[in-house]
Formats: sequence, structure tokens, C-alpha cells
Amino acid sequence: MTLRLYTTDLSFYDGYISMLVQEAVAGFSPAVQRMHTSVPRLARIDPGDIPTANLTIDDGHAVYAGEHGFDSWKAFTAWAAQIESGTVQDRFPAFIEAVERTDSATVDHLLDEDPDLVQHVATTGKSALQSTDNAALAAHLISRGAPVGLESPVPGGTPLMRALVWGHTEVAEVLSAVSLAPGNLRVAAGLGRLDLLATMWHAGGSLAAQARAGCDYYRPNYGWFAWTPADNDQEVLDEALVYAATNGRVAAAQYLVDRGADVNGLAYQTTALHRATWKGHAAMVEWLLERGAAIDAKGWLGGHVQGGTALHIAANSGHLELARLLVARGANVTARDALYDGAPDGWANHFKHSEVRDFLRPLREARES
Repeated sequence: MTLRLYTTDLSFYDGYISMLVQEAVAGFSPAVQRMHTSVPRLARIDPGDIPTANLTIDDGHAVYAGEHGFDSWKAFTAWAAQIESGTVQDRFPAFIEAVERTDSATVDHLLDEDPDLVQHVATTGKSALQSTDNAALAAHLISRGAPVGLESPVPGGTPLMRALVWGHTEVAEVLSAVSLAPGNLRVAAGLGRLDLLATMWHAGGSLAAQARAGCDYYRPNYGWFAWTPADNDQEVLDEALVYAATNGRVAAAQYLVDRGADVNGLAYQTTALHRATWKGHAAMVEWLLERGAAIDAKGWLGGHVQGGTALHIAANSGHLELARLLVARGANVTARDALYDGAPDGWANHFKHSEVRDFLRPLREARES
């Protein structure tokens, strides 16, 4: 699949390229495979030897150039410069930007000029349908020919999966009316479809192969930390619970726990409680706590929340009522995250959620005095 330029601002790619190199050095399989596919000097060696092949930023540049159809970074940057100057016309960067802004008028105007724009995938690994959190726009993109079953950047990465992992539940409802691909346990749990959940087990009680089908995808944005699944039944169950929690599907969560999912199970180094708090699903948070979810468990949420508690995430997200609920249930107001060594009130302050800060700070100061 040849990618289309996301932006002509090449500095945008610096962090992505640096992380790609770091992940390949660490032996993360998707990054190694990208290097093996796109870097000529690495195509001739065994992928297992790539992490020790003295990888440099130039190798990362070669990957990004190759994925956009160019044989060198110089050619890729020259193309971007021509688009920026107007020497070459490429409507795609403006189109994908309009999709992200939910600028439907511009989206339609550009699609009238080039209907194939909905078929392409940006540098970010996302198509237009994977780049919107607006249900009405998602439905409109489908009506304009956007492929609902497109899998990017890895197998299983359909627009539906991206909507579910982000907790864009209304978008997921629109997409699932057209396609349930990849139709695995994650999908059933995130949609709250008990009928689909029932098809994920064999009569003897073991998980069917379909439950774990197409599970390579888990990062809604490149840059979420690298995670390699163990692919055992317990992890598959716990991950499905994370999807149910992210989308506020209490009945589906109960179904999964009844069949062995652990309310404190980790997927992507995060728990169901972290994800339910992030999306503001109070009923799900209460349900998890009533069933023994560890209120001060630490985990990740994408890149910037590392070793944070649910209370950190409530503060980060500005969820005042959830912060009150967590404190009432005994959450530690003095807990420190692993990345910034910040307490929850500091997170609220940083993200300008003054009501949450003003609720939490006196509690922390009283506890620490």
C-alpha cells in the first residue's frame, strides 16, 4: 500500500521516524518488518538480524520515502516541497486535514474534484474514515465511497477497530452497520453485542479462533508505545474487557468477567478502569470498582500517561465527578506517575482543569502535611 502525504511540514515526521528506528533496534516486529521491506541494505539480511544492523535515522528516512513510493528521502522531500510551493497539485493533505476538522463543506468540495481521495491512506497510517471522530461525517464518507473494510496500518486495523480503541462509540455504531470486520472478540465487546460474544466460544468453553482474528492492530496512532501480545486466552479476554470498558458496555463486561476476564487484567499496559475513566463512563467505573478493580493500579494510556492511576486520568481528562467518585472510593490523592512524578492535582493543573485541581489539591496537601 502506497501512502499519501499527510502534511508538507516535514518536521511533523521527525518524531515518528526517530521512534521507528528506536523500535526496530528494540526488536519490535512491525518496525523491523517496515525496515526489511523498505531499506535496500536491510532487504538482503534476515529480519532477526536487523536490530543489530547499526540502524540510523537515514534508515528511518528510507522507510518513509519508500512507503510513499519514492526511492530516496531526497526525492520524497523534493516532492513535498513541490506540493508546498504549488508546483505540483496534491489535494490529499488538504482533504485529510478537512476530515480531521470535520469541515464537511471542504471535504465535499475536494471529493467532487477527486472522488478517489477517500480510498487512500495518509502517512499516519489512517484513511479518511479512520481519521474522523464524527459519526455524521463517517456516514457521509461511506456514502462517498470510503472503504469500511480497509485494514491499515496492519491486519485488523479497520475503521471500526480504530473507532472502538479510541472509544468513538457513535462512529463505531455507524461503521458496524456496514461491516463488522475483523469480527473478533474485541469488536463484539466494544460494540456490546452479546449475540456476537456468544459466537466467540466453542461448545466446550474454549475461545474460538475468530475471537483472536486480526488482532495485530492496537495503536490508534503511531507513537503509542510498542506492545507485543502474549496471545493467550486470558490476555485475549482481558483485552476484550478493555474494549468493553472503553465504550461503556457494562453488559458485555459482565459477560466477559463471567467467562474468566480479569477486572485487573492488563492489555497495552492499561486496565479496564483506566480506559473507562478516560472516556468518562461513570457507570462502568462503578461496576469495575464493585467487582474488585484495583483503584490505585498504575498503567499506561498512549504515550503521555505512563505509570498513572485512574485518578491521574480523571484529572488529565477533566472528569470532576469521576474524580469525586474515585476519591470517595479511596483513591490515593498523593500517587505519583512514573513519567513526570506528578500527583493527580498537578495533572489537572497542567491540562487546565481548574475545578478538578481545586478539588484535589487541598486533599493532597492535607494528606502530605
